[in-house]
Amino acid sequence: MCNTVANRLHWILKVALPLFDDENGCFMTHFPFQFGGPRLFLQKWWVAALVAAVLPTGSWVEGGALENSAIGGGAIKVESTKFGAKPAAEQSEVNRPLLQLPKLDVVVTIGPLRGITSRIVPEGSRIEQLIPSGVSEHGYEIPPGKLRLLVKTDLVVRIGEVLEPQVEKALAANPRPERGVVTMLPDTGLGHSHGGTGAVSKSESGKIGSAKPHAHDHGPGETCDEHGGSDPHVWLDPVLMERFAVQIGAATTAALIARTPDVTRHKQIDKAISQRVAAVTLEIRGVDAEYKAVLAGKAHRTIVVTHDAWGHLAGRYGLKTVALKGLSATEPTMAALKLAAETVKEEMLTTVFLEPQLSRAAGKRIAEATGVKTAMLDPLGGGDWFAMMRGNLRAIAASLPDAATLLKPAVVPAAEPETEQK
Repeated sequence: MCNTVANRLHWILKVALPLFDDENGCFMTHFPFQFGGPRLFLQKWWVAALVAAVLPTGSWVEGGALENSAIGGGAIKVESTKFGAKPAAEQSEVNRPLLQLPKLDVVVTIGPLRGITSRIVPEGSRIEQLIPSGVSEHGYEIPPGKLRLLVKTDLVVRIGEVLEPQVEKALAANPRPERGVVTMLPDTGLGHSHGGTGAVSKSESGKIGSAKPHAHDHGPGETCDEHGGSDPHVWLDPVLMERFAVQIGAATTAALIARTPDVTRHKQIDKAISQRVAAVTLEIRGVDAEYKAVLAGKAHRTIVVTHDAWGHLAGRYGLKTVALKGLSATEPTMAALKLAAETVKEEMLTTVFLEPQLSRAAGKRIAEATGVKTAMLDPLGGGDWFAMMRGNLRAIAASLPDAATLLKPAVVPAAEPETEQK
């Protein structure tokens, strides 16, 4: 019988599987599974599903990694008892259907949070975004119909009151204990600084993390955290976003467990969401690594931006920002415009950055006056945080000269040899 099974697997997997008998059945080397009497154990759930199609009837196939996958654990039974049956004591546990995660109703405030949250919550969950892509997050009036979504939703993912005061008021007016709320930056007045402890972000369940202080310039009358302002643009720092993703995962797990009366499934839910969070945080670390690698070789570190949204990112990667508009994207002052123009000339910058959600008039005026080009930096994107961050990295990198280029000695043409006068 071992040879029969091996022949079937050989044609399916197209590998040579040397077999030898042992006291429990047969063992296959060079492949991560083993026959042990009536059982077959595999390390990959998808291999288990494949092998189940060719095993003799009555066999039991168990996926070793299935329990840690996004769909939970379980086993597959090939009907009849020709090859032996699973012990009766274990039938009840493995006979249960594979875990189906409940779908959640989720509300996020801005596009970047949607991009991260959608990869963590179960497939098929409904995600509503309060502030649409393409408009500025500053001063946008969320329609009452959208705010009503907060009343019955399972999970709310937001930045914080400093950016979304309407959301804060709506939640306070409609308390609901079973609703999960994850806040990246609570109303504690924490943000970036010139030389203090740096940007700090928290969720309702505890501390998220801190970023390095960054250097940037303000015109007279411009506010900063050192003077009591607060930078809410924490999602533009990959390190803070990675830690926030973990908090979104924890809130998602809590919401799912609250909707699952069967306590024996709770551990599987936790493992399933943990796996999704691990995949997201791994990719976020990849973005962080890309920023470090690309910007490490840049000689100049200054960028002129439309509004002061880039402080957390600048602090993380050693950049200096000069903003035409303040944290709330109000109209620029003459002092701010003058400072930006002087910076472009003194540091020989090549680019003034505009933003798709804000007026481009001031930035274009500076670019025309100084003879440089314009390019886009997008703090919100279209709902894909990863695409947004990588697009911004390409734009920043293209505007900054490489150190090697500046250090390369100028090539001086060799002098023509003097011809001897006769």
